[in-house]
Amino acid sequence: MNDTYTFKEICKMADIPYSTGREYKKLYPEWMYSAGTSKRKRYLEQTAEVLRTISDLRKKGKSAGEVLNELSRLYPVNIEEMPGGKQAPNDKRQVTEKVPTDTDLLLPARLTLLTEQQKAITEILQRIADRDERIEQLENDNTKLKRKLYQIEQEMKKPWWKKIFR
Repeated sequence: MNDTYTFKEICKMADIPYSTGREYKKLYPEWMYSAGTSKRKRYLEQTAEVLRTISDLRKKGKSAGEVLNELSRLYPVNIEEMPGGKQAPNDKRQVTEKVPTDTDLLLPARLTLLTEQQKAITEILQRIADRDERIEQLENDNTKLKRKLYQIEQEMKKPWWKKIFR
């Protein structure tokens, strides 16, 4: 029997749609136990168990951070030493550090977004104030022009001798 499978086969074994499996593979790559590279990459049967666990946790309404914490508690992580002291997939060491929750991961991004939105709102309010000021100035100019036009019209209505002999 085959001890490695394609990712599509792993998704069938886990009873999840292939598209969902790909999403989980992107979100939790450390728990995708595999051999080979690129198109020849094959996955171990344990990956189906991991995908099933992820699916069950997500169905229970767990956040991505909570799923990460649970996975790090239940399964060894794929990490190996690379040249230069860096770590890469395929070693079976247990991760014991706490994985940040969704809130921990999203808070800095949300704060940055909030700051940018506040700046944008301030700029928009300044533009509105400038336009209001311009509108008020144009209304004043319009009123002056209407008065001047009224005076000219009144002058035009006078008989010709009143125009000459003021």
